[in-house]
Amino acid sequence: MKSAFPTPQALAKYTKESRLGLLPAIPVFSSKGIIAWNDRPFGIPTRVAQTFLDGLSMELDRIEHGKVPTKICWFSIMDLYWSGDRWVAYGKRFSNKNPKPVVSKTETLRDGVRSASDYSGITLKSARGLMDAFNSLVEKAVNASSSKLDFGGRGILLINGQDLSLVPQSQVVEIDPLGYIKGLKLKSGEGFSRSRGEGITSLTPELCKILMGKIGSRLIKRNGAFFGRETDQFIVPKGVKILDCKTLNTLAQHRGPLDLSALKSIDSDGAKALSAYAGYLYDRGGQWSREGMFRMGYSLSGLSKLSENEAFELSQFDENAVPSWLKEIELDFFSDILASRMVHDFSGLKEISPEALSHIARLNGILKLDGLRELNEDHAKVLKVHKGEVSLQGLKTITPETAKILSNMKKCGEYHPEGNYNMACLDLRGLENPDIGIIVELSKLKDRVLILTVKRLTAEIAEAIKSVKIPLDFNYSEYDDRVPKILEKRRDFEFDI
Repeated sequence: MKSAFPTPQALAKYTKESRLGLLPAIPVFSSKGIIAWNDRPFGIPTRVAQTFLDGLSMELDRIEHGKVPTKICWFSIMDLYWSGDRWVAYGKRFSNKNPKPVVSKTETLRDGVRSASDYSGITLKSARGLMDAFNSLVEKAVNASSSKLDFGGRGILLINGQDLSLVPQSQVVEIDPLGYIKGLKLKSGEGFSRSRGEGITSLTPELCKILMGKIGSRLIKRNGAFFGRETDQFIVPKGVKILDCKTLNTLAQHRGPLDLSALKSIDSDGAKALSAYAGYLYDRGGQWSREGMFRMGYSLSGLSKLSENEAFELSQFDENAVPSWLKEIELDFFSDILASRMVHDFSGLKEISPEALSHIARLNGILKLDGLRELNEDHAKVLKVHKGEVSLQGLKTITPETAKILSNMKKCGEYHPEGNYNMACLDLRGLENPDIGIIVELSKLKDRVLILTVKRLTAEIAEAIKSVKIPLDFNYSEYDDRVPKILEKRRDFEFDI
């Protein structure tokens, strides 16, 4: 049986020759729109035509993220299938002999035209004209001698005489990651997203430097004043499970949000390199929030374990570090450098020793430990020194002794070094119907919001908490008839009466 895809050797040769300029590369459409439109296709300005194709690309994004096997009937040369994990194509000139994927949904030509019309703001008649012009262009490119067409990052359409084959993007990336990354074009505001990294299974310092050079970064300026620098995200691809210390040292230089949730482990040297990370997120603020450059924390939710040495190295994170590129910006009076929204996400940890937790607890800000299934007294003793919010949503039970220790957590408000006061939370919403003794102990917290879940808010619980000084955020599905009257003076409870 003839393979639906070229061999890795043949594809490697093809992509190498294409990079050397021996073969033409004709982009069909991408997030930036088509490049080879004739002037004013179908009488419509090229800019609008490009927006139309952006709409098609976004619709494919939606289908891909939805994970529902779907058949797309937009193209004259082929039917495109999303199988749930990759794109495949069938048509008269395709040699794909494998059974077609079983689909749950079909996107007709009319559906595609309507979606692109809604996105671009043109009439359905004009959108249909653009779709016809697009298909005509594709057919013309396919009929040209040896061409390579990029189908919006979903795959590479290879043309060999009369034979066509669609190579999934992930296969292209696996064979030639350097060529893929060098040819990658990132839109302003997009950054290196998870979908852009699809198929990449390893990163080197060289690859990271190339990617960081492509990621957008812009000064925020209004009325002649500077309010910050906005740098787009860098998300480590989901196929990358581990990075060495040299690569982490390179990534630690990223100026914006850095998502390392794909990593499954990190060694002490890597943790030491990562502790130098000093990325910032620009936020214009709003009616109740400040404008400024907000310090970013660790995004390591993929780690399932963490040793004491690794935790110690991560704890060397300097929350007050202001990199030279930020010092050089003379910020307006109404903008500032802020640390109040730092999030350190370790929510993948299923267990951690008290010794390791004692280091992690010193990372100020929002500390996410939602994966922990057990928290004993020794854990609680080291955790109570944390300054900021603590999220322990994965805990199902705790002992009264542990609850008593947690109730003595240090006062801190939300960790706001710049002085903007807002209370932090102790989030224990995962506890399974805690008894009244545990609720009473936890309610002795100072300067924090307590988040709990109870199946039924009883009159007994209401009597116990009615005079508690801290805000309470209780999730419940039912309550006793007397509860609204008991808690009528509390502003943090509302009842339908």
